[in-house]
Amino acid sequence: MSPPTPGPLDDSRRTLLLFTFAVSRGILSAEEAAAALATLRGSSAGPLRSGASLAHDALGPWWSDLEETARGALLREVELLRADEGRAELAVLTSPIPDAEKRAWWGADASRIAAGDVVVDIDFSAGVTFTKGTGSEPRTLTLPRLAPEDRYQVQREVARGGMGRILLAKDVTLGRNIAVKEILSGGAEDAASPDDVERFLREARITGQLEHPNIVPVHELGQRADGRMYYTMKLVRGETMEKRLGGVQRDERLSDGEKLAKRLKLLDAFVDVCQALAYAHTRGVVNRDLKPSNVMLGDFGETVVLDWGLARVAGTEDRARQDVERLTLTLNPSGDGAGSSKLTLDGAIMGTPSYMSPEQARGEIESVDEKSDIYSLGAILYEIVTGVPPFTGGSAMDVVRAVGTREPPAVSAVEPLAPRELEALIRRAMARDRS
Repeated sequence: MSPPTPGPLDDSRRTLLLFTFAVSRGILSAEEAAAALATLRGSSAGPLRSGASLAHDALGPWWSDLEETARGALLREVELLRADEGRAELAVLTSPIPDAEKRAWWGADASRIAAGDVVVDIDFSAGVTFTKGTGSEPRTLTLPRLAPEDRYQVQREVARGGMGRILLAKDVTLGRNIAVKEILSGGAEDAASPDDVERFLREARITGQLEHPNIVPVHELGQRADGRMYYTMKLVRGETMEKRLGGVQRDERLSDGEKLAKRLKLLDAFVDVCQALAYAHTRGVVNRDLKPSNVMLGDFGETVVLDWGLARVAGTEDRARQDVERLTLTLNPSGDGAGSSKLTLDGAIMGTPSYMSPEQARGEIESVDEKSDIYSLGAILYEIVTGVPPFTGGSAMDVVRAVGTREPPAVSAVEPLAPRELEALIRRAMARDRS
């Protein structure tokens, strides 16, 4: 059944707006939204009607799988724009959903909205133009629709991992520098596998749904003309907590007491990380890979948790489980035959397992939960206070065995000057008794 001829925010346009918000929240990709909309157009169910229940299963399996609170939140967003056609059209225009579905559900290639002496011309193919004033010299601002290759001007590569790379780029539409994470594909020697693509999309969507000051914001998830997936993020200039801690320990000019004082200056940043994890836990998200190398310390006091690629979301299939198991059990052998102190996941160095919870180290993935993240927070605090990770070893497997079977050395034994209240906090967070 074809959608009815749309009017101002009728059922057809409300349906498209619902999918628009689902894409912007990282619940669906633009391609998944387009496929679901096309299926819905060809079905007998038709669009989401006014007053429809949350169980409008014809919208697709993604809708049925969403928690009721998430469905209600999307519907409320749609209703908030019901009386604001201009904002609704702008939301649809800037969505990466293919133009064919926008035209089919919105019912027009272009439209004009007038408010006082401001005229907004919206063209789903070209972009949006704002004109102020009706005299002989009206002021006009045009925001063209640009392909990713034109909108994001790459300046340099910042980092490269097993499945992707981070680029410093300029968003010419908004005139700001951003970070672009791009999956490796095509002719690249280390091209991404289908599992890598799934992991990449999962990371972008989970991170995009976690809107918190201490979690890196995701701006857009999209696909280039050559098929490469990418997502854009806030650019945080600074260094990781791992690098900051290492720099303090290597500074031979500092006494032991001065090193401790410098490390304790990171407590404010540590509290920010705790706030980010507390928020994620309220959203049913468990990180499972928390460590100093995944915490960025910005030049202006920002603290941002970066990597959510191994996270689990409550109420959904644990698609990262296999990755977590491989992270726990896979070794990266060195050239001389000795075990490396690093673990790998399809070629991506994941760091030492010193911050891993005991249950994860033992391979008890079903038991990894919010308390496991708290253990990892305790392990990070251990290093802030003592200057060394709680567990070390000659190889990654040595560290995994130690994490899974032993208590870490007492904080006061490693750092006699450690504040006793922090030692007690670490002991509580890293307690092996999970009750």
